[in-house]
Parts: sequence; C-alpha cells; structure tokens
Amino acid sequence: MSIKVLETEGSYGRFAVEPLERGFGITLGNPIRRVLLGGIPGATVTWVRIDGVLHEYATVPHMRDDVMGLIQRVKLIRLKPLTEWPGRMHLDVTGPGEV
Repeated sequence: MSIKVLETEGSYGRFAVEPLERGFGITLGNPIRRVLLGGIPGATVTWVRIDGVLHEYATVPHMRDDVMGLIQRVKLIRLKPLTEWPGRMHLDVTGPGEV
C-alpha cells in the first residue's frame, strides 16, 4: 500500500491511498470523514418538542405543514454557537402568522 500526496494548499489536501481491496476505501474513508467533520465548530437543532404532539407523523390543526414538514424546516435553521456547550432555544407561537 502506498500513500501519495496529490495536492495541498492551506487547509486543503488531496491524497491517494492505493491499492485497496474492494470495500476498504469506504472502511478507511468514513472514520476519516467523521473525525474531520467532528473538528468543525457549529450548532444545529437536535430535537424538537411540540406541545400536544405525540409523534412526527401527527398533524396540528390550522398548521400549513404536517409535523414532519415542520421538523424538516427547523433542521434548515442556521445557528451560530456562542459557546461550545449545548443550549436550549424556546419558541412560543400562538395563532396564525409567519414564524
């Protein structure tokens, strides 16, 4: 097996590891990807609670989307972390309107 540096520039690098048996590329690549992604600072919504809703397939009266659609939209929210610790966000909405 040989490892070749194909390209490096700043924080970018491209490498080739070869030859590998069938399936070994995924076996090696996934842990490396996870380690690299784990080093990127960021924040995201990890869970949602809606009063009166027992599961994600429920519907809420007078709401345009179903609960699954709402959760998908909430996952699109971009957050800027102010600390490295988990936090809570609370949104209180009643009645019709844009959120």
